Amino acid sequence: MTAEELSKLLAASFLKNGNYEALGSPLVGGADYAQPAAVSALEQQFESDAGFSGLAVHSVGYTPGAETEAVIIYVTRGARKALRTLPEEVEGVPVMAQVMGKIQASPMPAMAARGGGHFFERQGRIACGSSCAPSGESYAGTVGALVRDGERLLALSNNHVFAACNHTPVGMPILAPATMDARPDRRAPSEIGRYERMVVA
Repeated sequence: MTAEELSKLLAASFLKNGNYEALGSPLVGGADYAQPAAVSALEQQFESDAGFSGLAVHSVGYTPGAETEAVIIYVTRGARKALRTLPEEVEGVPVMAQVMGKIQASPMPAMAARGGGHFFERQGRIACGSSCAPSGESYAGTVGALVRDGERLLALSNNHVFAACNHTPVGMPILAPATMDARPDRRAPSEIGRYERMVVA
């Protein structure tokens, strides 16, 4: 069995057994598509003390391309006993839990801040820490750093800032300050660069 196959089987079993905190209850028929033999083994894990029954799960993933692919169970909360007795592998595939806490969605701090976002200049140039956003977006993020790629000077920020969570087209102007942070007494939003690429660390 591969890590991808096991992650799908675990996801189906979590649906069937009501482990997903977002659902709050078992989903009838949630594991109907899974392979019978593997499901039988997983059912025994859920029923045993050394199983998965005490976990509140957010999602299940795996590590494609790793030297040894493993399954990762992202847990919002879990009894210590359940985490301690989680099997280290299933069908030869390593299994690990990552406790991430409960996810909460709320407005971005820059959007809720009174008086507008931060804006810094040094010798007439827009500096790191300043408000920024891609042209056409109605949010504000932060210019994180300046980096060199050979002879080129690049600006760096989070994916959700420059790339609008993977939705910014290549070549889109990045403005600072962000349009939503424009003020009568402040320099007008201007282009500090163009969106080029996303780097996965």
